[in-house]
Amino acid sequence: MMFTSITRTIFVPDVAFYGYDPYHEVAATVVISRNGWEPSATYPIFASGYGYPLIHFLAIIYSQTNGIELFTTAKWLPIVFSIPVTLILYQLSIKLVNSRRVGLLTALAFSTLYQSQMFHSLFLRESIAFVMFVTTIYVYYMAIYTRKKTYLYLAFVSSIASVFSHHLTPFLLMVFFLSTYILQKLTTRTQIGKNKLSKELYRIFPVRSRAFSLIFILFFIVFLFSYWTHLHYSPLEIIATILREAYFVIGGQPAGIPLLRYWIMLWAEIAFAFIFGLLSVYGFCLRDNERTSLDVTSIAWAFLMGLFAVGFSMGRILPEGSFAMARRFQAFSYPFLFMLSGYVAHKKFKKPKRPEMLGIIVISIFIGFSILQLYSIPPYLYSDYEISYNQGEYRNILLPQEYRATIWSTPQGKVVIDWNVMAHVMRSARVLTPSLEVEAYDRENAKTQGYTYFIARRVGPFLLTDAELHFLTECNNEVYNNGVVEIYRRR
Repeated sequence: MMFTSITRTIFVPDVAFYGYDPYHEVAATVVISRNGWEPSATYPIFASGYGYPLIHFLAIIYSQTNGIELFTTAKWLPIVFSIPVTLILYQLSIKLVNSRRVGLLTALAFSTLYQSQMFHSLFLRESIAFVMFVTTIYVYYMAIYTRKKTYLYLAFVSSIASVFSHHLTPFLLMVFFLSTYILQKLTTRTQIGKNKLSKELYRIFPVRSRAFSLIFILFFIVFLFSYWTHLHYSPLEIIATILREAYFVIGGQPAGIPLLRYWIMLWAEIAFAFIFGLLSVYGFCLRDNERTSLDVTSIAWAFLMGLFAVGFSMGRILPEGSFAMARRFQAFSYPFLFMLSGYVAHKKFKKPKRPEMLGIIVISIFIGFSILQLYSIPPYLYSDYEISYNQGEYRNILLPQEYRATIWSTPQGKVVIDWNVMAHVMRSARVLTPSLEVEAYDRENAKTQGYTYFIARRVGPFLLTDAELHFLTECNNEVYNNGVVEIYRRR
């Protein structure tokens, strides 16, 4: 836990955030803290995010309670609330297979998962939403197994919290519970005691769990869709887009991969996903008399999320940004694969002094997977690694000089920036400046793109050509220069 907490701090730079989405969330938090929150309101800068205020509420409460600046709170708070996810998965693994060894393997693999380290340590709606996703599943099953009302109430509370946290995560949670209930119904329709198979299915899916499942699922679905109807930007549009792209887009191509390092990571990820899938099926078969409804749901759910991850990674669904989306679905599938795969090692280590070779191999696979995830961390975050921009490598973080330029207070009117990431950051930093309009540079329509100020960089991806820079300096007056970023005012 200490090790993974340290690695997560890599994504907390000195002057800014990793990526640009956290800036939108901070901007929404600032607006909510000053103007209050109205679910049907709309802001063009963070259109969809404003309707899911849970992370904004937590940041405001923590900031005002402890007297810590909101920006500083947004940088460190996600690391705090993402750590319990590992502990919850550890407890869920123990509940599933009654083995601390499996719990430790699951916690190790998930805590080093790239998506968990990178994405879930940022100030994003999905970060808190994933916490609610895992928490709801855990207390849901604890309510079924223990029949304690405390877990029942917690399941309702955490499911409601998930609705206010993100647009996609509660929908996935709904699909998870619906698939659980459908599997229960399909496998227990035969008369109990009629044959050996039906007895086994009844043991896997006890009838007493179905009444609670139905009530909980119906409540969750009604609450979810009731809230969505009040939003200005409905998540149903996103879901419809994904389904439409999945059905109509044929022959999509994944985004370009620049260096050998990234090819290694891509194919290693595919290989590990395939291995964990096979180990999970084998672990499911080994469970035999210990098998529960969570085992069946885990296999079905991981397969469904795997299909989406493959669809995104191969460019079959939404080709642009496909690898980032694929990693998101990995985070929802891998915890269940880790549990069943870890059970194989548990089963083969029944005799600690003479463990079977397969058990040693499985543990080695978990360790190798964790090493790959650590290797996936961009080296420029923790070393003097020089980014190969000319080979297509990308930097997803602002340099200190770039960040200082985005919060420069002079520009009024329309500002054009040569990098869309900086444009996103400036829009967010100046969200309460209505007189400022920010656009990314449009190379194809450069001659007709009007502006008051133009911001150009000398270092990084997507730089202006020499001809464009010459034209810029000839037609504009330089008003700001910090050695990396130059700002020009139109004459």
